[in-house]
Amino acid sequence: MKKTKVIPNPLIKGSILILIFSLNRREKQNGVWSLFNGIGIIIRVMILAVIFSGYTSHAGSAEEPKKNASFYKSFSYFTGFAKGELNIEEDYKIIPSIFRFAFDMDKMGIGAADITESIATKFFSNPGLEVKGETEFLIETFINGIISPDSNIEVGFELLVKYAYPVTERINPYFFSGGGVIFMTQHTDEQSTQYNFIPQMGAGISYDLREDLSLDLEYRYRHLSNANRKLPNEGINVNMFLIGTTWKY
Repeated sequence: MKKTKVIPNPLIKGSILILIFSLNRREKQNGVWSLFNGIGIIIRVMILAVIFSGYTSHAGSAEEPKKNASFYKSFSYFTGFAKGELNIEEDYKIIPSIFRFAFDMDKMGIGAADITESIATKFFSNPGLEVKGETEFLIETFINGIISPDSNIEVGFELLVKYAYPVTERINPYFFSGGGVIFMTQHTDEQSTQYNFIPQMGAGISYDLREDLSLDLEYRYRHLSNANRKLPNEGINVNMFLIGTTWKY
């Protein structure tokens, strides 16, 4: 039986290129706006990739197991502790509760290995460069408990891109970045709005307990602000330390 091979449709790559180069430019950008625009590019590219991922060509037998054709890869749950500084009140402390849904970008044909191979082929006549690792598109939802300066909650969602590199059969370090939106019931002097944006980045390590289950340790740095929609907008930066479990499909 031949192995099914998913061939990236040119429509995906063309749409991504058109999207990136057609983004409106701002004449004046501070560091925060530049970060938000970068996050916006990632989010839009990933949305396009998911939309057009259905337009793929399949070569070989149609009898390949259905689960191998699915882009949905795993589900994770994370919790831990996070802390940020406030100007006047006590420190901003939360207990995270994060639900993560991972999708396989390598099967979509837009993973790190695919992009690197494409560049190597185009500019270096494909010198045999091989890139290990796995690239995932993450959708996260969360309900975080705020324990300081008052008892409150955060709710929202995030879109992230994650790259993992295996160092052994069981150990996989990874890093990720992206952003999302958040609503918090906590009022602070730093923020005039309760609806805010949360660009972030982080890294972690995953240990495979068995083939379909892993234990994850993770750190992420999260910035919270409203993109200057309303002042004050000093922002709240939070360091998050997380532990989680991933169920693989």
